Amino acid sequence: MNLVRSVSLFVFCLWTAVMQVSAKYSPLSLSSREILKSKCADCHSSKAVMPFYTQLPFLKDLVKKDVEDGLLDFDMEKDLNDIQDKDLDEAKLIHLETSIADNTMPPLQYSIVHWDKLLTKEDKVILMKWINSVYKLKGI
Repeated sequence: MNLVRSVSLFVFCLWTAVMQVSAKYSPLSLSSREILKSKCADCHSSKAVMPFYTQLPFLKDLVKKDVEDGLLDFDMEKDLNDIQDKDLDEAKLIHLETSIADNTMPPLQYSIVHWDKLLTKEDKVILMKWINSVYKLKGI
């Protein structure tokens, strides 16, 4: 009986957490945030876990500088996480939109090693729809 009660409580807590996130963000926003997390966090999140090769002497400084530059432009922990769409910084959205439209992210040297981090056409469409929806929310 205790096991059933424990499982029921766990399922209820999980469902409640999902509903809170769903209420905070639209499905389009959730999809966009997941794309950014999976494709951009290596250089744009202070919580990113770096791969082993970043400790090699000839790559360590290069990767460190790339991540520092990436965090200056867009830090997912500061600029995105736990921030509702209507409160997102307009300049950061414009920078993100421009990077997507110009295909400047991820940089070529990163893309060569991490080809799986390239934005697909579908990713770009979802992100641009989300950015435009945020602009509408903000009255821009």
